[in-house]
Amino acid sequence: MLPDGSENDHDRSSLKRSLSPTSGGLTIPAVSSLMAKWFPTPEKGVLSSITMSGFPGGAVLGGLLIGTLCNCEFLGGWPLVFYSFGLMGIFLSFFVYLYGFNSPDDDCCISESEYKYIMSNLDSLDTDMKYKTPWKAIATSISTWAAVFGMFGQYWITYFYLSVQPNFLGNALRFSHMESGYVNSLPYIGQMLVTWASSFFSDYLVNKGYSSTDIVRKVCNTLTGSVPVRAVLIFSPKAKGIEQIGKSGVKPGNALLAFRP
Repeated sequence: MLPDGSENDHDRSSLKRSLSPTSGGLTIPAVSSLMAKWFPTPEKGVLSSITMSGFPGGAVLGGLLIGTLCNCEFLGGWPLVFYSFGLMGIFLSFFVYLYGFNSPDDDCCISESEYKYIMSNLDSLDTDMKYKTPWKAIATSISTWAAVFGMFGQYWITYFYLSVQPNFLGNALRFSHMESGYVNSLPYIGQMLVTWASSFFSDYLVNKGYSSTDIVRKVCNTLTGSVPVRAVLIFSPKAKGIEQIGKSGVKPGNALLAFRP
């Protein structure tokens, strides 16, 4: 719906565009609930990382395809980007609706051995009991707000570079659509690789008793928040000048942005 009338009706386009992230905000809580009910504790780190790597994976796919789609003459080029990814989202939604189950208890196709393994390794409360949510304790907890600000900063950097970096590459450094898409996808390829590697290593440390889950999470989140920020500061256009950065200066900055355990 977005390309329709976007050139003449900016207000309507803004309204349409706001509906997408608003509805998309439901994804993370829903996926988190499913992971808590499905992922066995010994494998939770690896499985959660693979699941959540779908976000950078989508950025990679978008970066690799957008330039090609924009250069197509079919449907005007750039509108094809919105139509393609919109149809892909509809297809995935139907796939999840048909083959996704709320919990192992609801899955009629799960084997008995898999069901027993999952249920015996879930680190969760008894779902038959009703617990009162301690909203006041949550709202006044320093740990809660530390997590909120930490995650806010991480996602701020992610979506900032998803939206701003392509414009910078195209308008300031004169990258073509194809070049901008490829370069913009590089940090997220690295992010997926680092995420997978760190999840396997973290689970290994915890399962072998070399470290506690608390320490592993703190170290990974500290690296995730600090390394990309240093990349932003070191390779800032304001600090070095656009002419000095050039196309070669984007590569080391992108490499550090990819360090997201």
